[in-house]
Amino acid sequence: MPSKDVTLLNATPDQLIEALRAHGYVVSAWNKEDVFSLVDEDPAFEHLSMADTEEAARCALDEMEDGLKEVLGQRGNEYTADRWESDVRETILRQFGANGPKA
Repeated sequence: MPSKDVTLLNATPDQLIEALRAHGYVVSAWNKEDVFSLVDEDPAFEHLSMADTEEAARCALDEMEDGLKEVLGQRGNEYTADRWESDVRETILRQFGANGPKA
């Protein structure tokens, strides 16, 4: 659990994710480092300096951001619905069933 002195203004990304997960959220996050290798390893961009490669990665993530949010949300919803139907529902029914939680 993050320190009590951590706020939104001074928290690291890992601390923010940890705090959300501690409150029951399933969280993933992406930043420019996640797309950096795509730009860095693409021969069409080999002429870029490191600073320009980092800026290109930031721009690439900006271009993908809205679609990435939509895809992750949609796939997450599909995954939870599929897993519920395939096996999770039965597991939860065995544990909680019609008569409430099993001791």
